[in-house]
Amino acid sequence: QAAVLEPNRLLQEQIIRAFAEWAPELKVAKVGKDEETDVFVCINASVHKLPANLTLLLVDEAHHMDTELLREEDEDEEDEDEDLCKTERVWAVKARNLNAGKNVLFTATPSNSDHLDYHMTLQEAIEKGILVDYCLTIPIFSGSGDRKHALASLISERSEWTRILAYCNTLIEAEKFAEICNAKGISACVLSGQQTIEQRKIILEYFKRGWFRVVVSVRALSEGIDIACVDTVFFVEPRGGKFDVVQCVGRALRKCEERGKSVATVVLPCTDNE
Repeated sequence: QAAVLEPNRLLQEQIIRAFAEWAPELKVAKVGKDEETDVFVCINASVHKLPANLTLLLVDEAHHMDTELLREEDEDEEDEDEDLCKTERVWAVKARNLNAGKNVLFTATPSNSDHLDYHMTLQEAIEKGILVDYCLTIPIFSGSGDRKHALASLISERSEWTRILAYCNTLIEAEKFAEICNAKGISACVLSGQQTIEQRKIILEYFKRGWFRVVVSVRALSEGIDIACVDTVFFVEPRGGKFDVVQCVGRALRKCEERGKSVATVVLPCTDNE
């Protein structure tokens, strides 16, 4: 038996659909649903529910775990008190205690590249045709005032940006930007972690169909989620770190044959003193 660990339920649902499409001969289920399954798909917080002695454990978005703990052969002292441990440490300890025959970790944003068994750079992935190339658009603003109205106007002027993921730093700001877009005739909706899985799936389906041109998010769509139709990533506000930016940009680089996407756009506004 094998298992795949995902950081959230949206990615869990996505990988289950991927197995159904790419490996229909395998019996795949959420942990606890069917003990006779070939592959369990589990969120990190439920790793303790997986059976021990798996043949293979695949950890997706592995930067959410303390990966060094997963590499250690022995541990002198186990601390199972979740109140005393970082969440990622707790998950990693429990994952390693499964005693899987092999642990395979995947991430686009490794914190330490010294111990990687295999590494493909973004440029290599583009050159191999795995991802599409991208162009960077940098609107420059004077001063530090609210730029949302100007950014929404920019979207209205660029008809080639048809499926836009816009990122804000707070839910309040995301709701404001969606409201401004809608007021300018740009169909927009907010997607957040406060919504149910079903609500988020409906929003994404409407987005794929083109019923929404802009989906505004804070972190719910910043990593892992596969929406190949996205042609533009739009940073309404500056993001906190480069790893976060890389994860967000990755949402637009998926190939989409049906729409003939060859180049994605990343919009990264700044002020003249940044």
